Amino acid sequence: MAQTPHVIGSAVLQRLKERGEPASPENYERTYYELSGLPRPAKASEAAGDGPDCSSLLSALRQMLQEITDTTGNLTNDLGEKNQGLSENVSSLKSCRDKQEILRLLSSVVIQAGSIHAAVESSHQELLETRQSLNSMQEQMAETRQLLYEDALTGTLNRRGLEQTLSREIARAQRANAHFSLAMLDLDNFKKINDDHGHGIGDLMLMHFTGLIRSVMRKSDILARYGGEEFILILPDTDSRGAHSCSAACNRSWRARR
Repeated sequence: MAQTPHVIGSAVLQRLKERGEPASPENYERTYYELSGLPRPAKASEAAGDGPDCSSLLSALRQMLQEITDTTGNLTNDLGEKNQGLSENVSSLKSCRDKQEILRLLSSVVIQAGSIHAAVESSHQELLETRQSLNSMQEQMAETRQLLYEDALTGTLNRRGLEQTLSREIARAQRANAHFSLAMLDLDNFKKINDDHGHGIGDLMLMHFTGLIRSVMRKSDILARYGGEEFILILPDTDSRGAHSCSAACNRSWRARR
């Protein structure tokens, strides 16, 4: 494997996809060193029990950016040298009267023009490959973010997504001195449904339940799955009366369509 950052980065993301593993910082770091063959340095944070960081991911991104900088820098220098030589030959052609010398200068101009074109094409291809790798990494990270913060069954936020969103919404409400409410939703006797009819039916009920809740939610409201059959509804800009009204609407919707 060519040991260039964009090649390694693409290979890492492909390997994680094949394994069905999310491109989390720890998975990316482990696979990066696995494929690159580079020794994995000990991290002080890991020794302290804080868990792995995303230094390898940042390192790969830095190397990609350095590749872009090097490529454009080399192209600039190369074009500068070639353009100087081309300009000198063009100037000589203007004053030249000797037929053989004119032919020689024309041949040099053609060669130099071809060399400039080749340098531009080569650099363009390198930059295109790096851009494609960065785009692929961005897409993979977006997919991974969705997997990390969304519940696979219901499409609501999961526990991790809830914690992140809740912190953000609480901070926003505090800054704006606005009302903020939470509603806890729970399906009664859900364990009995699973026991009597199987987990497949239980899953369908959860999906049906979240669909009903979404039908009465505002665009600003956020639904999260807190536990097995427990959900939390985040209600920005909502006081206690509004929260009670929302809860009642959810109950009416559930009783009418279950």
